[in-house]
Order: sequence, then C-alpha cells, then structure tokens
Amino acid sequence: MKKIKLFLFAAISLLALNSCIDDNEPTNLNYVAFSGSTSAAGVGIGATTTSEITVYTANTSSSERTFDLMLDVDNSTADAGSYTLPASVTVPAGSNKGTFNVEVTDGSWLDTDKSIILNLVPSDSSVSVGNSIKVEVYRLCPGANEVKMKFSIKFDTYPEEVYWRIEDSTGATVLASQANPGFGAYAGMSGTLELGLCIEAGTYTFKIWDQYSDGAGKVSIKTYSGTPLFATDGKYGAGTSATFTVEK
Repeated sequence: MKKIKLFLFAAISLLALNSCIDDNEPTNLNYVAFSGSTSAAGVGIGATTTSEITVYTANTSSSERTFDLMLDVDNSTADAGSYTLPASVTVPAGSNKGTFNVEVTDGSWLDTDKSIILNLVPSDSSVSVGNSIKVEVYRLCPGANEVKMKFSIKFDTYPEEVYWRIEDSTGATVLASQANPGFGAYAGMSGTLELGLCIEAGTYTFKIWDQYSDGAGKVSIKTYSGTPLFATDGKYGAGTSATFTVEK
C-alpha cells in the first residue's frame, strides 16, 4: 500500500509540474524584430552601396506579412538626400525571415561617420516589435591595404584631462591622435566622441594619459567589421598603453 501511495503522489506532482510549465510558456508569438541592434554600410569614394538588413518573426504564417519601417528622424544623422530605404519589409508566407535594402551614396556629407536609425511599426495592437536598429554609415578607406577602425571615448566629468595617440610599432610615428596634442583638447566636451580612422594593416601601440592620474573616460577601438582591438573601462590611473594588430 505504501508503494502505491508513493506512486500516486509522484504522478500527481508530475502533472502539476507540467501544468506550471504550460502556464509559463509565452502565449503571444506575434513578434517581429531586427536581427541585431546595429548594422554597417561602408561606402566607397564617390560610389553607392547597398546594405541588406534582416528581420525575424517568432513564428511562420501561411500568408505573407508586411511590417512598416519608421525612420527615427531626431536621432539619425545621415543626410536624408543621400540614402533610400523602403517603407516596409515583407516576411514571405511559410517563413519567419524578411529582408530589405538600404542604399547609400557617398558625398561630402560622409566626411564624418553618420547613422540611420530605424524602427519597426506594429501593424496592430496584437503585434509586438523589438528594439530599433542603428545603421552605421561610413566612407571606406582609399588605400588597398587600409582598414577602417572606430575609436570612441566616453568622457568623464573632466574631459580636459585626457590625452591619447596611436603610434606605429617603433613608436617613431604617430598615426592618429586628438586634434590638439597635449592636455586640454577636450575642454568643455561631454558625452561620447567617435572617430573613424584609416590605418594600414600592421601592429600599433595605443597610449592614453590622464592629467590628474585618476583615469578618464571609457575607450574602445574596434574595426568596422566588429573586431575588438582595445578597450578600457577608464580606470587606468595616470595612463595605460596596449599593442594591437590590424589585419586586412
């Protein structure tokens, strides 16, 4: 009798557990989102490029589904007359993937890197959408052996105390640095500074100093394809340095 009671108890517990799992499963699968939060569009000098962006839905449908695209006008910095994008994206019947193209044309407006920020618009209240996507638009490097890198520094409350540069492997040549060498160049600035740098494949040394010796802002150096080259959280005292290699 004791074994029978234990068996019944186990069976009832298993049924209750399955019921809890079923209750916790998502009931709204009508969801669509971009494949990532960022995308890149590198444009050759005087040329036009096309960047494909993908969206995914949480399920498939027997009929095609169309979702509107909305430009974030306030936060996009790209010249509106130099790119084209569709008003919507379609996910074909029987699929959970849709794609659309952003076409960008080079011009003087791309002397500095720009961005296009897009949002998906729900077709009705039953549809949930994911976060926006930032299309980072930049001009490709002119040299055949050059690689485009992105340098960014997030300033702390004393931006005038930071000074940085990138040297070649011998330390004899400075490949890149802030516009005015020495401390004080970023006085009065705030937020995050981003620079696009063209550097030939090779090995380099990045150096950064803080005048007050308590560290400055967070720094990141990476290629436009996403390869990280250097990063620091800003806690480097009087300064730090690191060697990195750029591959074509």
